[in-house]
Amino acid sequence: MATEVADAGKQLVEEHPIAEVNNNEDNTEAPAPESESDDEAMEPDLERYCKQLKETEGYGITEEPKTEFFGRIMPIDVNDKDDFFQDYLVYCAKYAVSLYNEKKGVQLQFVRVLQATYGSRSGFLFFITFVGKYPEGEEKVYQTRVLYQYCEAVDSPHAVLVYQFREKPENGKQVEDLSYNTEAPAPESESDDEAMEPDLERYCKQLKETEGYGITEEPKTEFFGRIMPIDVNDKDNFFQDYLVYCAKYAVSLYNEKKGVQLQFFRVLQATYGSRSGFLFFITFVGKYPEGEEKVYQTRVLYQYCVGVEIPHAVLVYQFREKPENGKQVEDLSCMYI
Repeated sequence: MATEVADAGKQLVEEHPIAEVNNNEDNTEAPAPESESDDEAMEPDLERYCKQLKETEGYGITEEPKTEFFGRIMPIDVNDKDDFFQDYLVYCAKYAVSLYNEKKGVQLQFVRVLQATYGSRSGFLFFITFVGKYPEGEEKVYQTRVLYQYCEAVDSPHAVLVYQFREKPENGKQVEDLSYNTEAPAPESESDDEAMEPDLERYCKQLKETEGYGITEEPKTEFFGRIMPIDVNDKDNFFQDYLVYCAKYAVSLYNEKKGVQLQFFRVLQATYGSRSGFLFFITFVGKYPEGEEKVYQTRVLYQYCVGVEIPHAVLVYQFREKPENGKQVEDLSCMYI
């Protein structure tokens, strides 16, 4: 897979000029450029993974795919009491239940975890299937998608976000999402009272001040979902062709939406994280034919394994002029999200 990804990246600029990219839908998603590997049969384990991902929305991944890629969702052995994630699962499920009870004014009780998977999204993204019941009711099966997030900001080193809370769908039946509101601080722990590691404090400060675009050094403290710098001056860097392609694609989409002719010139700075693919934060120089050069920023996800029929896609989450001195600027994305 790594070889295929690298080969695809090298072919992006030469084989797929941005002028040929055309997205007729009024949204952000467009198929990624074709590569030789697109015509080959999908690996059986990856096909199974994508099928399960599509059918269960991430909750029912039963086996880790042998094919390696960023952002994959992996199963957790909930019967292994020594598993690293056991306490996280119970805490996150109970927290989601408590938030639901608070919003609904009810007394649903957490009973036990039945199945769980996780992925990395700036923390642990858990897909938890669990049993719950009301005091006088029968047990029912619920599902919740919870992000246990690290390093949101210096003053808030982690937070818990509940993205979904629902009864488990049966036979493909759509059910009401019971989530209501999502955000709350994570529980206190002994480590909350300890001083943050200097490299992590620097990272969080840069993350807060630059929104991910200005991370200059990879933190020594390891955690899922961290954003890391890319050496844009290293022409042999693995990400070079991805950066150019994604920046040019974002410019072309902006031009199409606005009816203008902004031109991409060069990448100045870039960082990336893993979000079911490569999430790039790209700072670049652009200009109009008769104008001066200006610095722009775009956040682009080069996504893998969206589904069996869509193995990868490019999503533009943000497009703007670079803010100066903390000044707020208009997001030029045109409702891309």
